Amino acid sequence: MGAPKKYKAGKKFGLFTIVEYISPGLVSAQCACGKIGTFRTARFLKYATCGCLENPQIRRKKERHGERKSPTYTSWAAMKSRCYRKGNNRYYAYGARGIVVCERWKESFSNFLADMGPRPPGTTLDRIDSDGNYEPSNCKWSTIAEQNKNRRRGWCWGKNSLS
Repeated sequence: MGAPKKYKAGKKFGLFTIVEYISPGLVSAQCACGKIGTFRTARFLKYATCGCLENPQIRRKKERHGERKSPTYTSWAAMKSRCYRKGNNRYYAYGARGIVVCERWKESFSNFLADMGPRPPGTTLDRIDSDGNYEPSNCKWSTIAEQNKNRRRGWCWGKNSLS
């Protein structure tokens, strides 16, 4: 009969990659740290870590900050989306123009939070130089009124309104 589709070799769950389906309820899997072990599928699906997290790269992947629904996290995620996700409706004004997020912020929300602090009520993320990148020296929390003073001049904000 073979392994259920869910547990085919090569399938990834968190930090694990399935090596082999052993029997109902048991799989052999390799952690990102290199350790291979046998795991009960119920626990494996819930925790998907061997507990190592010794490697800083692995630890960063599992970083938890408790801010996922905060306004600050929302601003960080939207900033990255505007710069890197071609499906974002504002990509043409950011990523397509070459605006990028500094590596420190791109890799870690915690770094962004440490540099910018929590987003104050009534503000959004603003770049001081509207042609510059998202980086600590070029960003601040601003009200909409402040941002309107910092707009690029002569730019038509509609996607197809160059006529």
